[in-house]
Amino acid sequence: MPRDIKRDMRKTPKLPRKRGPSDRAKRVRFLELMKQKQQKKQIKKAPKKKRVSYKELRSRRSIRLVIREAAENLNLIQIRYKKLTTGRIRVITIEPYELTYRILKIGRRKVLFGYDVKDGHIKTFALMNIRTVKRIPKRFSPRWPIKI
Repeated sequence: MPRDIKRDMRKTPKLPRKRGPSDRAKRVRFLELMKQKQQKKQIKKAPKKKRVSYKELRSRRSIRLVIREAAENLNLIQIRYKKLTTGRIRVITIEPYELTYRILKIGRRKVLFGYDVKDGHIKTFALMNIRTVKRIPKRFSPRWPIKI
């Protein structure tokens, strides 16, 4: 077939199909399935990020300041920490060593590296999960360089 005829055939509109009762039923069923899929997608969507209030920002800033002061003076700190996986709040005594940004499973977060005195090894704490910080007057001798 010559190219000109093929081109003309592509341009001609198709004739409308006659729809019978079975076509209508299929279309209704298809639309129902699409609605169900959209509802499932809405359920799976992550919740919108909450806006952080000024009060929360101030408390986070004060947490960082307390950690920084304790590290400079070589003091132990006691933190109330909410573990993200279990939701359990624990009180932990640590030696603060480094405050930095890290990429975690949930995104980029500011984290604190500290030596857990009770367990005897270094741990990572996401700053947003630290509820309170208390500086303890007890001093420690640094095992590694402090980078705060």
